[in-house]
Amino acid sequence: MILIISYITNFLPLVILALFFKKNKSENLKVFCIYVIYFAILIAVQLLLKYYFQTKELYFLTIRIHHVVEYCFLAFFFQAKFHNTKVRKFVIASLPIYIGYSLYSYITSNKLVFGADPAIIESLLLLIVIIYYFFEKIKYEIQAPVYESKIFWIAVALFIFFSGNFFLLIYSKSMIGETHFREQYVIIYNSFNIIKNLLLCVALIIKQNNNFIGRETNQVNYPFDNFHPFNNQN
Repeated sequence: MILIISYITNFLPLVILALFFKKNKSENLKVFCIYVIYFAILIAVQLLLKYYFQTKELYFLTIRIHHVVEYCFLAFFFQAKFHNTKVRKFVIASLPIYIGYSLYSYITSNKLVFGADPAIIESLLLLIVIIYYFFEKIKYEIQAPVYESKIFWIAVALFIFFSGNFFLLIYSKSMIGETHFREQYVIIYNSFNIIKNLLLCVALIIKQNNNFIGRETNQVNYPFDNFHPFNNQN
């Protein structure tokens, strides 16, 4: 049952994006919106390969491709928000390295099994990127209130998913032969996936609050007329 719910929620962000497109067509969210569309298409392809065509090799290949494309999308999305140019360059430089490693892993591994190592590395790298995003948000910006930021909810959703997925994948490498663990793996993974998709829907629905104060520059992104003493009736 949880597997069916998880598959359904995979398409929810795309539905929400279509219904609330005007709220999410800003330049800041362009890459993420493309990622939402790509993710829904990929899930549809994987369902066809797994249950209709029943081709294990192509199914696992799409999973490997997904990890590579997902990391490229999300790393590029978050690095564009960074203030530190050196960190931005480091994240960009990690893209071809991860792509090269994933290609090497696919060539040298069994094509009929799930490649856990690229997924583990992807989760770890994205956790580092998201944690650094939170660090810069605390250091450079005061968002009031923080829960009205779309990117904040996106970061929270992905952080929960990749942190759970990272530890689950590491543990699975020694326990994947256990039938009981396989059942637990399906429940835990899909539970994190459902939470992620629901939080992404929240991010796409909420109204963006663009009022912030920069800590470093002391600049206020707010209509200054509101502070004029003659405009304040109180």
